[in-house]
Amino acid sequence: MAKGLYNKYHLTKSDGTPVDPTGDYFILRLDTDPRARVAVELYAKLMLYEITDGQKETNHCNRQFAQDIMDHLQMLEEKTPRTCLLIEEMGLQPEIDDLVRSIKKEINDGKKTRED
Repeated sequence: MAKGLYNKYHLTKSDGTPVDPTGDYFILRLDTDPRARVAVELYAKLMLYEITDGQKETNHCNRQFAQDIMDHLQMLEEKTPRTCLLIEEMGLQPEIDDLVRSIKKEINDGKKTRED
């Protein structure tokens, strides 16, 4: 029986130092879960939308990071193609567009709040 969401992993940084114990982390396995690839692809695309919309690049939101993610996904796709339908094939593009618009609005509203 499936467990649902639970603490499955112990996480440390690649240099061995601990992560922020108050942080909330979510791990996706990209090589075996095609839905995870779609989620990470959307994450990278949202980063690019934010930067294009005028947000300054940061360690967590920059073109190189987004491009590295897209390159990694392409490498995975060549190695092991997805076994589920793509966003476009599922007819979800309108919902994705709505999500992007909503996130852009939140970003712009946050900018306005900080300027006030």
